[in-house]
Amino acid sequence: MSDNAVDMNNTFRSSTGANELEVEALVSIEKDDLIGAFQKSELVVELRSHHADIPPYVCSIDIANSHTSSARVLQKIMVKLGGANEILHNKYRAKAANSYYEAWKINRTEEAWNLFVDV
Repeated sequence: MSDNAVDMNNTFRSSTGANELEVEALVSIEKDDLIGAFQKSELVVELRSHHADIPPYVCSIDIANSHTSSARVLQKIMVKLGGANEILHNKYRAKAANSYYEAWKINRTEEAWNLFVDV
């Protein structure tokens, strides 16, 4: 296979892999495994961002939604932490704000901006 050829098996696995990880993240949230859900959400962001320019192409709104999902998991972690660990709370707050901002940069909606501002 040449350097420019697309391996369709890897392409299919990569696009379904992000969807499967997204489902696994939701299951982790249901099981109250928020750290596992965050890790899976971050992998989804990485996979979808990687495929913004190479096959299988991902539309930008999917990337924005992945950023938003990741930020929402971080907010759930912050709620669960309460005020127990201020350093971790601030770290997760900054990461959530960054994820909401990345989502806003992609879709430029008022809703996305409000999510960013409200963190």
